[in-house]
Amino acid sequence: MKDVLRRIAAGQAGCVASWQLRRADWSWDAIRHRTRDLRRLHDGVFVTGDAPVTRLQRWWAATLTAPGSVLAFASAGAAYEMRPWEGGFEVMVREGSGAPRRYGPLLVCKARILHATTLHGLPITTPERTLADL
Repeated sequence: MKDVLRRIAAGQAGCVASWQLRRADWSWDAIRHRTRDLRRLHDGVFVTGDAPVTRLQRWWAATLTAPGSVLAFASAGAAYEMRPWEGGFEVMVREGSGAPRRYGPLLVCKARILHATTLHGLPITTPERTLADL
């Protein structure tokens, strides 16, 4: 069971989300038990290891808050090294209704068309979309 958690986290800078473990057929009790010693970065998002949390891990954690989320706006601009950004973390999710929502340092926006790619495995808006957003 722990191998699944480690395998998932290994490809995501040490981060794992509860929804990913549920997709791996873990029960909620198993998730609570296996993640109780991990550090929580967001609701249902954890980081393995004891080292200080890196910016890359915070980007990953932001994208793992919901399936299909991608790093966006100024956060994506910082990841692409287009501009510095030390503020909160911004993600975009597919279609939905309602205005953008802020959850502490995390801003979640919705888009009908999600121009997304990956940057070293990290789900992120395309460079073109990021540049237009900036």
